[in-house]
Amino acid sequence: MMSNSSNSFKKLLNRLNLENVVWESTNFTTQTGTCIDLCVTNRINLIKSVTVLTPICSSHSPVSVEISFKTFKQHSFKRQIRDFKRADYEGLKNQLNDTDWDDVVFNSNNINDVYLNFVKTFESTVNRYIPTKTITVRPNDKPFMNNLIRNKIRHRNRIHHKAKTSNNPDHWKKFREIRNEIISLVRKAKDDYKCKLTSQLIDKNIPPGKWWRIAKSVSNFTKNRDSPPFLEHDGQIFIHPLDKSEILNNHFADIANIDIEPEIPDNNEPPPCHLNKFVITEKEILDQLKILNVNKPAGPDGISPRILKEVASFISKPLTKLFNMSLSVKQVPLLWKIAHVNPILKER
Repeated sequence: MMSNSSNSFKKLLNRLNLENVVWESTNFTTQTGTCIDLCVTNRINLIKSVTVLTPICSSHSPVSVEISFKTFKQHSFKRQIRDFKRADYEGLKNQLNDTDWDDVVFNSNNINDVYLNFVKTFESTVNRYIPTKTITVRPNDKPFMNNLIRNKIRHRNRIHHKAKTSNNPDHWKKFREIRNEIISLVRKAKDDYKCKLTSQLIDKNIPPGKWWRIAKSVSNFTKNRDSPPFLEHDGQIFIHPLDKSEILNNHFADIANIDIEPEIPDNNEPPPCHLNKFVITEKEILDQLKILNVNKPAGPDGISPRILKEVASFISKPLTKLFNMSLSVKQVPLLWKIAHVNPILKER
């Protein structure tokens, strides 16, 4: 490795985008020293230092490599959600029924202003009759964890620290009792969680996607997947996911940019066919609201499909007028052009 001449091994490292970080002799004879104990990497920026130590029990020197890396850990966070158990649906329906939509919503000729008025009026009414609550989301917790087990674990840790400090037999006895209690609670929570999943599998109204997720988690069925393929770019082969994602991101960003704006043809001829005027009926809106999937999350406007489906018959009239207004002015509200998009790799 220390010679200037090229060889097949160096060519192989270059082809796989790998780099050796050991450039000192690691194996010694009576006359020469060779570098044959190597450390190769495709992330040279993660190597902080390399040290060749003194031989211990053979002619080979140990190699010490200090690697700088960080582990990604998702921290718990607070989140506000609707408390549907305390919702007053009757009061909400009565309030929506008494709302003068023409006065508070359709008081402008701008479709964006009209839709914003609808969202603000609907949200303020919903906030009065469906309260919110703050929950703590813990991404690292097991699905069967509950507050009782968490409190017991914190109590166990305090008793364990106290027992180690004092070395009192009574403290150790107390620690073992709480530990055994936690084990029993965890086993019971696991059994209850499995029974809950099993009962959901026989529910005929469960969505197919959710049914398959539960079935896979209960049966521990996992599909065997091959390792992701190498990515060749500019004569080099990249293996690390971060390198491959950067290359793909740059590629799609380059082809998405338009350096020269295309010329728009000056064609004033009428199109060969026309879209006839049509009107959306209140029944069509009501039918679409009734088949909404309540398990779907809210969009950028923050309106939950569960609430829309619950009060469908009380908001179908203003929504019908809103859609027809959008068609008549030939404009779509700006909020309808915004979406939460998350790229998820499903199959290669």
